[in-house]
Amino acid sequence: MNKPHIVKFSGGRSSGMMLMELLRKKTLKPERGDVIVFNNTSAEHPATYEFSRKMKALAEKKYNIPFFWIEYQTYEDSSKHGWRRNPSYRLINENPYSDNNKNGYCYKGEVYEEMVSLSGFLPNMLTRSCTLSLKIFITNSFLTDWLAQKSGIERLGHYGYIFTSKEY
Repeated sequence: MNKPHIVKFSGGRSSGMMLMELLRKKTLKPERGDVIVFNNTSAEHPATYEFSRKMKALAEKKYNIPFFWIEYQTYEDSSKHGWRRNPSYRLINENPYSDNNKNGYCYKGEVYEEMVSLSGFLPNMLTRSCTLSLKIFITNSFLTDWLAQKSGIERLGHYGYIFTSKEY
């Protein structure tokens, strides 16, 4: 069985060059379920967002390869031990967040601040919590949902499944 290829796109030049080569050579195949993922940290240079928008349009329109923008977020949940914040992700579109575009990307450091708020310390060369939290963890969560071919994302938090089921 051919497993889907997942391309992580950083928004930088080398990442863009690699993606262009994969698209041009038709290495990525829509029928196999290949996807491209861009992780927004909300602290990117404006040119990175513009370049990522162009690459998304090219990948989806010319090559028919889905190009997802995702970003880190937390949600609150309760248990017998009290309230707790948990890390998760959200799908975003390629336009900035505004009152008219609630699914837009954050661009003023909000995502980064939320990660620091949950962890309680700043990333550094030894812990690399930024890479783990904002990129690796949420990409794994997103791909778990994507590859399971779920029709939607499970509702998390206090109003999620466990709190609305009769078993609770």
